[in-house]
Amino acid sequence: MAKKVEPPKVEHWRIAPWFPKLKESQLADLRIYRDELLKFNKAISLISAMSEEKVDQIHFADAIMGWNIMSKHMRYKEISEIGAGNGFPGLVIAILEKDLKVSLIESDGRKCEFLKFMVQKLELHNVHVENKRLDALAEGSIKAGVVRGFASLTKTLLSVRKTLANDGHIFHFKGPEWSSELASLPQQLCTLWTTDHLGDYRLPDSIATHSVI
Repeated sequence: MAKKVEPPKVEHWRIAPWFPKLKESQLADLRIYRDELLKFNKAISLISAMSEEKVDQIHFADAIMGWNIMSKHMRYKEISEIGAGNGFPGLVIAILEKDLKVSLIESDGRKCEFLKFMVQKLELHNVHVENKRLDALAEGSIKAGVVRGFASLTKTLLSVRKTLANDGHIFHFKGPEWSSELASLPQQLCTLWTTDHLGDYRLPDSIATHSVI
């Protein structure tokens, strides 16, 4: 019996036609990021193997579209990604906004090495990688934070309650489940936080609604 030959994976990279307003330099940096991400993913679990084929849609387009909403509400010249992991959306934001200071906070040493490699590879002078746990950061040190796939709303708010400045803002990239997470927030957290639904978006070639809150 002949051995079954697996068909080659189809390479998708559709960022340019999806986002025609991006500069050539931004598109080039995003492509380099994609290539290195897939290389590192063989040794470090940065994204699921199932999402590799559609990494342009699931991760890159999501980061770009979420940032387009989030950027309209930014009051500071700096942003910290909490649980940066694979760099989405923090690295993408840093590529799109070179004048914005971006801190990538990650407790996993191996993932931090990947982030540092990407920062050096892309010459992102506006990015700083911190290999720390949240509870090791100074109280009130984060003015603006962003999370994507970090934890539920309740767990995230509990985790950042001391680290976020009193007048700070934390942006959550969420899927369709965000409303149920919001409904389950403990009453104590509801008295401490003001929740704003900043906007919705649909990824290219997708019907699922994503939100920034």
